[in-house]
Amino acid sequence: MQFSSDLLKTFTAVADSGNFTRAGEEVNRTQSAVSMQIKRLELEAGHVLFERNGGLRNITLTSKGEELLRYARRILILHDEAVAAVARPGVEGKVRLGLPEDYSNAFLSEVLARFSKTNPNAQVDVICAPGDQVSTLLNTGKLDLGIRSGVDPLDGAELLRREPLSWITSPSSLVHERTPVPLAVYWEGCSYRKWAIQALESAGRDYHVAFTSLSISGILAAVSAGLAVGVVGSTTLPKDIQVLDEGDGYPALPNASVTLHRGVGSHNDLMECVAEHVRGAFQEM
Repeated sequence: MQFSSDLLKTFTAVADSGNFTRAGEEVNRTQSAVSMQIKRLELEAGHVLFERNGGLRNITLTSKGEELLRYARRILILHDEAVAAVARPGVEGKVRLGLPEDYSNAFLSEVLARFSKTNPNAQVDVICAPGDQVSTLLNTGKLDLGIRSGVDPLDGAELLRREPLSWITSPSSLVHERTPVPLAVYWEGCSYRKWAIQALESAGRDYHVAFTSLSISGILAAVSAGLAVGVVGSTTLPKDIQVLDEGDGYPALPNASVTLHRGVGSHNDLMECVAEHVRGAFQEM
């Protein structure tokens, strides 16, 4: 008995999505082709791997399917590492990536894990810094790639995502009902801060800046403690937080542009490989 990596990729895609159609989109195959591959894998395994609950749109793993899935993930990881080490040994070197803390918390560890699997001979050095500092480091040749948010794409920057912004408060506090509204915001010059103040002024609501932080962790700490109302992007919303809207007296905010910037004179295959992984992570959001 031998399981091909192709069949195992389709199998894990179906297991993760619970749906043949979505799995087909992930592995670039039609629903019928996915169904045929799963049937073939079940024949080779000698066991039914999925329970079809109402056809192909709602399926769950059998006990044997769950057992195979644990091995399939390990096999595919080793397969990708082997391909990267043998088929692409020339992809090596170092890339310096800068980004705000917001996105380092949201997806950085996953991006770097994926990248290291397929490029074991390469190194990514990461600097977490506010957006204006990221720009300075890019312009002085100290970064190869940088992620910024809040600014429109300029100077050849690549748009990664339109990020919805949200007002947030502690669910155990009534701080959002105070007048003037106490705000927890980023440093002077930050677009999120500017938009929050403009929105409150347009709505005729009084406010005062009660807490200023260079990082999202500081803002979230102030909000969670019930000290202030904050503004953050949708990808950084904690689970234990209350989102405010116009019904609570907080006007709609614009979407922020999340952009990928390249450093002065920086361009090589490895850098573009990192950029591809970053781009893919934002597309999945």
